[in-house]
Amino acid sequence: MGFELNGDRLREARRYRRLTITSLSEKAGVSKQMVSRYERGTAQPGLEVFQKIVRALQFPVDFFTGTNKFEYKDEGT
Repeated sequence: MGFELNGDRLREARRYRRLTITSLSEKAGVSKQMVSRYERGTAQPGLEVFQKIVRALQFPVDFFTGTNKFEYKDEGT
């Protein structure tokens, strides 16, 4: 397949677009559990789902497959 989705970047883009996991899952045609697994890095989407995610979030493909420039840990509120 040739790509690996960066879960941290997916979460960042989803939050930037102010989408919930549920709303993104509906746009991508997968369960919210799968979106959560993509963000945690425990699953990788197929190409078709990946393309739907890219279209829904309107970020460049390279953004989702790149490595993190810095380490950020979300400790909650």
